[in-house]
Amino acid sequence: MISDTIREILIGFGFQEVLTFSLTRPSHLFKKMNIPSGPVVEVENPMSENLSCLRSWLIPSLMDLLSKNTHVSYPQKIFEVGLCAILDNKCETGVREIQKLAGLIVNSDSNFNKGKAVLDLDYERDRQAEVDMNVAMTDEGRFVEIQGTGEQNTFSAEQLEKMLKLARRGIKQILALQKKGMKI
Repeated sequence: MISDTIREILIGFGFQEVLTFSLTRPSHLFKKMNIPSGPVVEVENPMSENLSCLRSWLIPSLMDLLSKNTHVSYPQKIFEVGLCAILDNKCETGVREIQKLAGLIVNSDSNFNKGKAVLDLDYERDRQAEVDMNVAMTDEGRFVEIQGTGEQNTFSAEQLEKMLKLARRGIKQILALQKKGMKI
């Protein structure tokens, strides 16, 4: 089966497979992802507002998982192969289930190395950084974690803002590439 082959390949690249819930809420699928609302398969009598529709794509659930997974060190590489539901008038039930694949990589490491802010250093340069900062953010630009350490030197509020600006830009680029790669 192709999905088993994909799983093996991604695990070989250091990804961890996760399983998220199929039930969600429309705001989770659209508003939190900063995209216009679209059609969803709604649950007729939901027991909770948080579980009122079936997911139509996987990325929102993976982003939510990463936002709650702040105790795990970076980089974090996760993927899911899972069923999603879309409205389809051609199907007897009006709903078609399709299997989708999504993966996310989160890693942002801002440093001051020899007085200059640098994003995602290789190991040798990272080891020599005067100041090290790890930043995790949601796709909405909200901070999940900020951890800064003066490895060999202290740092000023101005340097902190430079590292945060660099981390924001790097995370924004990573998210754009992930969305482009997943064709969303």
